[in-house]
Amino acid sequence: MEMTPQKETTEIRKLHPAIRSVWRFGAVFSGLIGGALCIVPSIVAAKLLHVPIWLGLLLGFLLGFVIGSSITLLFVSKQYEAWRFQLREHDLMIMKGIWWRSQRHIARDRIQHIDINSGPFDRRFGLVQIVVYAAGIAGSVGLIPGLKPDEAEWLKEQLLLSRVEEV
Repeated sequence: MEMTPQKETTEIRKLHPAIRSVWRFGAVFSGLIGGALCIVPSIVAAKLLHVPIWLGLLLGFLLGFVIGSSITLLFVSKQYEAWRFQLREHDLMIMKGIWWRSQRHIARDRIQHIDINSGPFDRRFGLVQIVVYAAGIAGSVGLIPGLKPDEAEWLKEQLLLSRVEEV
């Protein structure tokens, strides 16, 4: 007699705390891009206002950097507190959102495949993210960032377990 693996469930889980650092690095990077985008308008403004170009450049870059990064940096902790997920018997529940809260339920038996990805900031802190795809739907249906690789692998195996049981 062959034993079928049991679907496991979990309590509601938080993301790994290091995801806050990943999001902070991302915010600073966004600020650099915001600052770079303000360079040309700053040069034009400096010429129109008859101030030294270097001053306009500096002020424009700093303004773009502050706007591009500070908004995100202000909400990293709130975003972290809002993110939760739970593996249940019949679905994966993902909860997130600061102002617009969402709760997504992805049926285990509809999950087609799962990607485990990591960007440069994720790798710096030893984290990965899971991207879930469901049958009959173009694109991903869920994403869980801020997981340790072994936890992501375990979660992937559990989510794909119902696919193995069907065969």
